[in-house]
Amino acid sequence: MPPRAHLLLVGDTDQLPSVSAGNVLKDLIRSEGTPVTRLAFIYRQEGQSLIVRTAHAINEGDPTLPPVVPTVAEVPGDEDLAFIEAHDAEDCLRKVVQLCTEFLPRRYPGLNPVSDVQVLAPMHKGVTGVSNLNVQLQQALVPFKHKGRKADFVPRWQDRNRGAAPALKAGGATYEIGDKVIQLRNNYDKNLFNGDIGTITAVQADAGTLDADFDGTSHHFTRGEFGDLALAYAISIHKSQGSEYPVVIIPLLKAHFMMLQRNLIYTAITRGRKKVFLVGDPAAYAMAVRNSESKLRVTHLREKILQATR
Repeated sequence: MPPRAHLLLVGDTDQLPSVSAGNVLKDLIRSEGTPVTRLAFIYRQEGQSLIVRTAHAINEGDPTLPPVVPTVAEVPGDEDLAFIEAHDAEDCLRKVVQLCTEFLPRRYPGLNPVSDVQVLAPMHKGVTGVSNLNVQLQQALVPFKHKGRKADFVPRWQDRNRGAAPALKAGGATYEIGDKVIQLRNNYDKNLFNGDIGTITAVQADAGTLDADFDGTSHHFTRGEFGDLALAYAISIHKSQGSEYPVVIIPLLKAHFMMLQRNLIYTAITRGRKKVFLVGDPAAYAMAVRNSESKLRVTHLREKILQATR
């Protein structure tokens, strides 16, 4: 950057640290060598938002939850955050699917449970892990895949032999028209970046290719590029950093104990713009909020900044 340029960094030190090495934002703030402004006013939600109040409570180490309801049907309609208790992993999975396919479409008719709802899971494996959630939600949300789409997007195919949609299998996943997908790494040739979410618009099963729409731009993917894609009905909380969604659903169980940390649950809850639903064990939530330990990152950046500013 030229010497006269002004560099503005925007971030949240209470969220998860970067996946790879480094602790840049915290080191810059701790060095006291650069001016820091802390934003205190919440623009995303109203001041009395339960999402906001819960986020503040998490950072203060307060594990108090709003009233916990035993069933999806008992979720209060006047709050923007709710906790639905689940007895085990199978019950948690069942209630996540019920939220997406029954409760949300019925309670909010204008909401598309595919494009407007994002499930954020702490882990990839297990009954309530990202992989299994995607398999279950992909099938459960078939009736909603084309809801609200433009007429020219809705597929007009009909396989006369099978009477089913064209599908393409790759990397253990099956991709069909209307599926929600996520880009897993930066691709500068396509102008696609890690975490971008799109929708499959065409599948050429014989050719082993597919097309997907990302923010109004169509991209063509060959089989060699499928490693950069994954289903995105559910994604990891880490992948959600820097994004926001109208509705967020978070499965949370004690089986996720390896990942239960304060910054993880804070990151997940603050991704929701209008509604957040936690589904699982209240004890797992308390475990996460009380666990503020994070691995020490030895970067030496703070010391170098102090030396440079003396």
